[in-house]
Amino acid sequence: MSDASLTNELFPHLSERDRRMADRAVRQLHSHGVIADFDGENADITELYTWTERNLPLIESYFRVAGLGIRAHSGFPVIQLVLEDDGGSHPLRRRLDKAETGLLICLWILYHEQSRETEGFIVAVTVEQVYARLATLFRTDKEIPEGIFCETIRFFERYYLVQTDWLT
Repeated sequence: MSDASLTNELFPHLSERDRRMADRAVRQLHSHGVIADFDGENADITELYTWTERNLPLIESYFRVAGLGIRAHSGFPVIQLVLEDDGGSHPLRRRLDKAETGLLICLWILYHEQSRETEGFIVAVTVEQVYARLATLFRTDKEIPEGIFCETIRFFERYYLVQTDWLT
């Protein structure tokens, strides 16, 4: 059964527009695990985020059947699909290796340090800053190979953990 027909069955009282928006929200959360509207420049994402935020109980009830929950972050334009159980082997979980974990922690630290100095959610961080911080954190001068670095950043982007603009 497709997401669209399932939302029709579960929520027959919805208008056609609300049904389409529910379908979009469900597909976005299934595929990416998050609906995030950081820059407000993409009208489709802004509309989806706003609709989902207003209709959070509806989307929560859809995912509750599968043991999943929805978390809306106060003060951040993020609605996230989360696991409700405490089990560590759920198929939606992915273990990060040491390099991925270190890189994510490093980006988090840099973001929080620099977010105090900037307005909004967009914080500019250079690759050099990341490598310098990684060297400090791991007390080593050995860098993550460029291919692994780029692949890991793309993985983080796919799940909306980071947003990048690769400038020369």
